[in-house]
Amino acid sequence: MASGHRPRPKRSRRGGPLPYIGLAVLAVAAVALTGLALTATRPSDAGGSPSASASSTPPAVTVSILGDSHALAAGSWWRQTVEAGAVDGASQGAFEAYEGATAADLVEHLDAATAEGGLVVVQAGTFDLAAGRTAGETATDVAALWQGVLDRGATPVAALLPPSGDRGTDTVDVNTRLSEGAADRGIDVLDLTTPVEGGEGDWKSGLTDDGILANPTAAARMAQAADDQLSALVEG
Repeated sequence: MASGHRPRPKRSRRGGPLPYIGLAVLAVAAVALTGLALTATRPSDAGGSPSASASSTPPAVTVSILGDSHALAAGSWWRQTVEAGAVDGASQGAFEAYEGATAADLVEHLDAATAEGGLVVVQAGTFDLAAGRTAGETATDVAALWQGVLDRGATPVAALLPPSGDRGTDTVDVNTRLSEGAADRGIDVLDLTTPVEGGEGDWKSGLTDDGILANPTAAARMAQAADDQLSALVEG
């Protein structure tokens, strides 16, 4: 006789640990997706701020010349430095240099020399002495050019007179007056004379062919002095 007791059905194993494993996998996936979303919305460092190196180079300082044959001559200190782009931090501005020019001759070129602002090297006086002006008159005329540069919004740089084979003593006198006058006015001095000057305001032996202008050896020495001093000036 068959028993009235029915066998108990077996419990399904789908309710065991597998659902928990599935939940864990979903949780990990959700965290990963959240991380990706945050990464996608975070600003990139590459575009968030300008590179430090991009703004570390200051703009070049304009350097102009208002002068005579000492700057005009082929191979002059000016042509080897500012004109050649050899002075770090400087760019050439106006080139107002004229053969045999006196300080009075250069007055009419003040507007052109200062048109770009910046530094304006004033190199004059040699041909004032040659024309018979005294040391005092020459220094006064050169100082008037400095003032003309200032009045036009640029910054003068006082270049000392190069040596002279004929008027060495007067040249020393003018340079002393220019140095003192520039110091009183707070104007920087460009001394290209000391590296090439011998005794009593004359050129050192072998550095001039005519007693007035630098020869190539002297011009190279003056250019080196100009490079060193102008680099310091444009750096501020």
